[in-house]
Amino acid sequence: MKRTIAIWTGLFLLLAPWSPASAAEAGGEGSGSAPAARHAMLVEQAERALAGGAIREAREALDEAFALARSLEDPVRLGITRSLRGRLFVATGELEAAQAELAAAQPLLEAMPALAAANRLDEANLTARSGRLEDALAAYQKLADSAHDRGDRALEARALANAVRARVEADPEALGRRGVTRSVKQAIGALDGLEGAEQASLRASLALHLARSLELARAGETGRSADWILAANRLLTRALADADAAGSSALRAEALGSLGALYESEGHLEEALSLTDRALAQARRSETAGSGARLTIQAGRLRRGLGDLDGALANYAEAVAIVGRPREAASAPRVARGGRSAFEVEDAEAYRGLVDLLLRRAADQTEAARRTADLREAQAVLERYRVAELRDYFEDDCVDRNRASRARVDEAPGNFLVLYPVILEDRLELLVSRRDAIESRTVPISRVELEKLARQYRGLLEDRTTRLYLRPAQALERVLIEPIRELLERHAPDTLVVVPDGILRTIPFAALHDGKRHLIERYALATTPSLELSDPRPFDRTKVGSLYGGLTTAVGGFDALPQVKQELETANRYLPGKLLLDESFSREALIENLSTRSFDLVHVASHAEFSSADRGGFLLTHDGKLRLDEFRRAVELLQYRERPLELLILSACETAAGDERAALGFSGAAVQAGARSVLGSLWLVQDEATSALLATFYEALADPSVSRAQAMQRAQRRLIDDPAYAHPSSWAAFLLINSWL
Repeated sequence: MKRTIAIWTGLFLLLAPWSPASAAEAGGEGSGSAPAARHAMLVEQAERALAGGAIREAREALDEAFALARSLEDPVRLGITRSLRGRLFVATGELEAAQAELAAAQPLLEAMPALAAANRLDEANLTARSGRLEDALAAYQKLADSAHDRGDRALEARALANAVRARVEADPEALGRRGVTRSVKQAIGALDGLEGAEQASLRASLALHLARSLELARAGETGRSADWILAANRLLTRALADADAAGSSALRAEALGSLGALYESEGHLEEALSLTDRALAQARRSETAGSGARLTIQAGRLRRGLGDLDGALANYAEAVAIVGRPREAASAPRVARGGRSAFEVEDAEAYRGLVDLLLRRAADQTEAARRTADLREAQAVLERYRVAELRDYFEDDCVDRNRASRARVDEAPGNFLVLYPVILEDRLELLVSRRDAIESRTVPISRVELEKLARQYRGLLEDRTTRLYLRPAQALERVLIEPIRELLERHAPDTLVVVPDGILRTIPFAALHDGKRHLIERYALATTPSLELSDPRPFDRTKVGSLYGGLTTAVGGFDALPQVKQELETANRYLPGKLLLDESFSREALIENLSTRSFDLVHVASHAEFSSADRGGFLLTHDGKLRLDEFRRAVELLQYRERPLELLILSACETAAGDERAALGFSGAAVQAGARSVLGSLWLVQDEATSALLATFYEALADPSVSRAQAMQRAQRRLIDDPAYAHPSSWAAFLLINSWL
């Protein structure tokens, strides 16, 4: 079963479809040949795959179609193929490549006016997606006018409907202005002009598209909310009738589901649930899995609102099963509005909704065994969610091959507790697990309040001129640690392992403060994106092979790091290995060493950045920036050697404050690189402080009886005791990620 994308979730899904017939007709004399027929079949296959979200299938079909079109020396077929490739790149978020393909297709299609106009619509949609609203609106209007003059009512309606959507996505309050209201009426008028039974499917799609635009606008509308509700209701009722006429279960599911959402927004939950259940039945009949997940979540939300907790749990469990199915056909992220991945927009709601309900039910359980079962199930769903998050962030399935069994974590030596903070809209849940038990505590703080507090804390931590950080540090201690203090005192762990959620990935727990001491002064700490992605085995420090590399000089506009030489030489004294410094620390030398030799420890002391903007950031070498994904691919090779990479240290890295996606990449660095653990910093720390901290860390690490987490605790405590470095700006940024042993 392939995942499909809801009809209204992207502008590009309303583009004029190619048909095998039009492709064959475009080919002229050779249209009856076997290669021409094969090309037409591939075009149809690619379009069907694109509509169903099967990116890999679409890409493979278009690669073959492109080669065939070139061999046929047929410009129109080549234009059709390049235009579809442009649509593929829009779907994967590769906007520059999409623009190049669509531009190349346009002159090839001029001999076929309808195909050329459809490609121009693709270009207008891409312009809107790129944020150039006025240019896009001008292109839409020009297309609509020329289509009207040619009598092409379908293209006219598409262009006008997409213009409305572009306005709304750029500014949800836009429809409150008179000129924009007129554009809505114009689009509806064009829809009215689509007559005949053969246009029923298109009419239904466009009506759904316009209704969704009105719903998006209603969030920012104040004076005419009722008007938009009535207009959306009329459009959805009309879409339902046309879906019936077209015999499309998928369109019928969309129309019923959207009507259900409209009724939900008005507080009519029972009617909304009835419509949503009918939509689900249609979605299951048409096997539209993506739509089915969205509708199942909607049904669960409605049942929860009506007090049917068991029914809501069943719906959310089904939604998680749908979004968690392997996507063999996809080789690129599903892109939603605003450049965010569809996982962030859609799938996360399924996981978080199920966890929320399981925790609610656990709180109501009177039998300890049932409560424990619900908490364990919530923990299992959280683990699946964390793995799925990283899979989506890194845009491949590399994380799955590094999944460890929970049994391995449960068998880890030492006395440790695992803390899962779960951020929900109305509260914070703290799950605390150990080998034989799991407990929870509920904290009455909203997501908005917690995020505000975390951002304030992170910002003040970096300012070494003030101790104002103590106020949010103590407030966060009361929220995150005080509720579980009794558990900490009862079990007296030597290490607290945190699996952070959301904004909590961007802050260090080490500097939380109880009014007397920081948290790191009381417990060794480690962070992991997921227990299933951890491999907590002791670091065998016999015959350690080490690679040290770094820069002391200023390169590419980045500041010099003069203490790096001492930092690496000190590390090399405790755990000897190969040293690459300044000129010898080149991209080629670093990758060659990682690719051809075996190392247990890799320490890079150079500027590095994790950023959600480019999904991974860079690492600075003497001859320029090395993309972190290139560095990771070289490091990955170490996992196939006799001994895996135990520890990767990035001692001058940083992530943007509050950037949860960048922090997700930072915390997942060990997983993607195949390293058992990573040590890095959330912000760029003073050069001298970093050198002092790492000197103590290596001194402790050289003792086999000291775990990685304990070595970092010793290092951070030593800086706290030094007046020159006591402020957490000097030591709190450093996080030990994954294995703590």
